[in-house]
Formats: sequence, C-alpha cells, structure tokens
Amino acid sequence: ALVFAGAVGQAQFSHMGASMHVRTPFTYRVPDDAWACFFGSNLLYALGPQLLAFRCLWRPAFFLHPPP
Repeated sequence: ALVFAGAVGQAQFSHMGASMHVRTPFTYRVPDDAWACFFGSNLLYALGPQLLAFRCLWRPAFFLHPPP
C-alpha cells in the first residue's frame, strides 16, 4: 500500500502539473472555468491511497485475521 500510494501521488502530481503548465499546448490544458473541479477531483484521487497507507501503518492488525 505504501509503494502504491507513493506511485499514485507522484503520478497525480505530474499529471496535475503538466495539465496546468504554461508550456503545455492549449488543447491539453485545463480550461480556467474547470480548474477548481479538476484540482479537487485529482486531489481526492491522490489522497485516497495515501490515507489507506496511513491506515495500514497506524493499525496493521485491522487487516490481519486473528489466529485460531
């Protein structure tokens, strides 16, 4: 979960940065009126795996079955 969270975080950061960069062609950039929706949805998508990894590290016994 930790590796996956890191990979998703890095990919989302790169995707968001490239979609809003000035040197990106205009056809691939996020329009000004959709910027807030784009940023919010991608931020939530990036935070999901981060929160799962935090949960795995915080309480690992939650995901393990008790011994018989």
